[in-house]
Amino acid sequence: NGFFSATRKDAVVNLSDTGEANALKFSSFTETGYHRTSSEIDRKNQIREQVYGGHMSYRGGRFIIGITGFYGKWNGVLQPKQEAYKRFMLQGNTFGGVGIDGRCRIGFAQLFGEFSVSANSGRAWLLGCSAIPVQGIDLLVILRSYQPEYQNPFATAISQNSLTANEQGIFLRLQTQFLPKMTISGYADLFRFPWLRYQVHSPSDGFEAGLSVHYQASSYWFCSLRYGIKQGEVNSAFSESKIPPLTKECRNDLKAEVNLSPIPILTLRSCLALRNYRIAGQQRVWGYLGGQDITIRIPGVFRVIRLNYLLFDIPYYHARIYLYEPDLLYSFSAPAISGRGIRMVFLLQAGIFRKVDLWVWLGMSNFMDREIIGSGLETINGSLKSEVKIQVRVRL
Repeated sequence: NGFFSATRKDAVVNLSDTGEANALKFSSFTETGYHRTSSEIDRKNQIREQVYGGHMSYRGGRFIIGITGFYGKWNGVLQPKQEAYKRFMLQGNTFGGVGIDGRCRIGFAQLFGEFSVSANSGRAWLLGCSAIPVQGIDLLVILRSYQPEYQNPFATAISQNSLTANEQGIFLRLQTQFLPKMTISGYADLFRFPWLRYQVHSPSDGFEAGLSVHYQASSYWFCSLRYGIKQGEVNSAFSESKIPPLTKECRNDLKAEVNLSPIPILTLRSCLALRNYRIAGQQRVWGYLGGQDITIRIPGVFRVIRLNYLLFDIPYYHARIYLYEPDLLYSFSAPAISGRGIRMVFLLQAGIFRKVDLWVWLGMSNFMDREIIGSGLETINGSLKSEVKIQVRVRL
């Protein structure tokens, strides 16, 4: 299989000082999709990107192996800001890579893995095993190693970082059917960062673990309880050194959720989320969030009506809670909730004609701990923020 893509992307660009006519350099891409302010409009469609490549695979009796390669280029030169933690990030106007992937089944286990090399010789690999040794028990183990030099803008492998680079770790997950209606699952992720990161000026490490219980009482209601803990390292805020020592940060999460569908057209979901955050030597900070989601499905013109209501009190941004909320078709929304206030989201899906669908999304946040929201040209003089999104789909 082969592919080719040619598209324009939004980016922060400046005229190049190399003396070349019409040459561009840019420091980063912007992926919000917004073009509201003058700076956002200036970034629109500034970079042309071309990517081509292909994938070949061979399937045997119990295994499959494949090879993938791609090459891309921009009409400008990517030059990230000169910061120590960005030393190994992608630069220039070309990029590419090649990788080998495969999987095979041995008894009750399936092995899988991938090895990849980017155009600058950076390497990344992962190796995993998924097994069901006995009925009702599901085990997953994944080893990973991504060099700081690895540069692949399209990689989306399991990672604690936003980029698939500068990380080593092992991930374990165990899921068991404890009772006929109860499922218990747990996971642990041990990780290490061999190079610097944002606000972490030394190599660091950490771990993340979680445990969840899901109880399916009947076909129309179920509940779940989840606990998670994550510990890592950040720069010490009490040091004036250019390379400050690292200090431990710890985050604990608890979330309870109940889903009820008393009648076929109505679904109710209630949730309560708690989080505490602490940096060594500082006071522990708490935050909570409680919400109710109501979904009504009506055959006919108004197919789905959905209302989401949240109350939150999260005074410290580092204790922010990410929570899924309904959005338009093909869109995913999990905003970072912080501060103190109320948030409501209303979503309507309607079939205007036989092949025309309409989505209307309304969002409102009312903050009780501030009188000004946002900054710059996005400043709102008040405590109320409202948003509107409309989407139309025409099926041919």
